[in-house]
Amino acid sequence: MPQTTLTPAHGPDFVSPASPDATAGDAASDELLPPPRRSRRALWIALSVITGVLLLGGAAAATTWALVDAHERALAARTVSGVQQDVIEAELSGLADVSQRIEEQGAAYREARSAWDSEQAQAAEWRAGTATPSVSAGNPGGGAMPGADPSGRAFLDSIGASQVQLVLDAGVDNCGYQAADDGPYTLVLGGCFDTRFPNSVFLAWEPGTEQGVWAIFVHEVMHWYQYHTYYAAFIAAERVGVSGDAYGTELEADASCRAVHLYGIPASQYANTSAPCSIEGWYDGWLLDHLAALGVPVTEPASEDYEVSEVVRP
Repeated sequence: MPQTTLTPAHGPDFVSPASPDATAGDAASDELLPPPRRSRRALWIALSVITGVLLLGGAAAATTWALVDAHERALAARTVSGVQQDVIEAELSGLADVSQRIEEQGAAYREARSAWDSEQAQAAEWRAGTATPSVSAGNPGGGAMPGADPSGRAFLDSIGASQVQLVLDAGVDNCGYQAADDGPYTLVLGGCFDTRFPNSVFLAWEPGTEQGVWAIFVHEVMHWYQYHTYYAAFIAAERVGVSGDAYGTELEADASCRAVHLYGIPASQYANTSAPCSIEGWYDGWLLDHLAALGVPVTEPASEDYEVSEVVRP
């Protein structure tokens, strides 16, 4: 077939994609293209983000500084003056004194409580004792008291002393009873209560003294009542240094006054004895109050009495 020559349609710079110079042509083409243009909107967004970060950073720094400044002011506000410091130290010293006082009072209460409990236990043990004496010498006045109650049983039962026994003994257990030895005009009448025998009372008399026997018997029973009721207080008296000699006269007078005021024995029956009723205004409980006046603890210790300051409760 006849051949036809074609003229390029786009001029000499056109390169066919199949041409070996395609790569070079692409490079030349890149040099001729203008550089790409970035979006102004993207730039403004980037600048806005950077500005926001800077602002937040500044705010955080300002907040941190404000907190530091507030802390410093708080520390400065806590500073006290010399006068205030003295007041604080005085208060702390006072609290230390109170603490020591509380400790001392607590120890004192525990000691008093322990002593009280021990003395009550000793008294209970003594009251439960069953020791009884053996008669060592017969009674010169006979084997029974004159009157309607020869053994005193009815009287003892009436006052709640049913366990008490009358012992007619003119021997040494009856407080060293001795018959008269200085002539026919002296007669002896005597009784005794001995704590070795918790539920016995001694009595002895010579013929001719019968009119005073009942009064002496009631007096000795009153001694039994005193010890039966106040024995713990007598132990406490010994503990705190108040000996029996310090209240011996009052012990005797109290027994006689109890017999006079509660059981109708004439006071004249004791007037010429070693135990007259000499207490003006006597009352039941007088002896215990007398012991208290001597410094003997006669009431159960109460914790409230050992408190350093008044308790305030809502």
